[in-house]
Amino acid sequence: MLKGLKDKGCGRLVLTGSFFEANEGAGSAPLRAFSPYGLSKTLTAAAAQFYADREGFTFEKFVIPNPFGPYEEPRFTAYLVKTWLAGETARVQTPRYVRDNIHVSLLAKAYAAFVGASPAPGTVRRLNPSLYPESQGAFAERVRREAAAKLHLPAGSNSVHRPNSPSRRCESTPTSSMRRHWGGARCRRGMNS
Repeated sequence: MLKGLKDKGCGRLVLTGSFFEANEGAGSAPLRAFSPYGLSKTLTAAAAQFYADREGFTFEKFVIPNPFGPYEEPRFTAYLVKTWLAGETARVQTPRYVRDNIHVSLLAKAYAAFVGASPAPGTVRRLNPSLYPESQGAFAERVRREAAAKLHLPAGSNSVHRPNSPSRRCESTPTSSMRRHWGGARCRRGMNS
């Protein structure tokens, strides 16, 4: 496939990665794949980089953290808001589990800038965008503060229950904090999306 692309003038291979892969994010060494999905992404990245190098392609990897915002699968933030709108207390089952949550609009901007760049041929590039590398308990509190103000939640409905739970591997990365490009009012608007 790469040979065919090269014959057509393509010289870049951009691969999306995951924090579930081996050697991504931060945490206790060794950073093994977090799941079978993470293992498959690890093996795919290794093979892609090998063949890109062999064919003289620029290999680029964009690692996707945990996105939230419009069109999000009905997961954690959707659960929080739905629970609070029903006047109930949200339960955070893994309050010390650290993830790097990033609003989808910032993720899209970072991805567009990454693929829109013109790197030197044969180089290796990567980007690990980051916004809120924090525990799920802290992120739930962040969402609660924003949701309470914007959604006019009933009194008492915007609480967060955090049972004791063991720590989990950190999926965040310290490589590229994006906060300076997206924060304050943009963040509050993004939380509404």
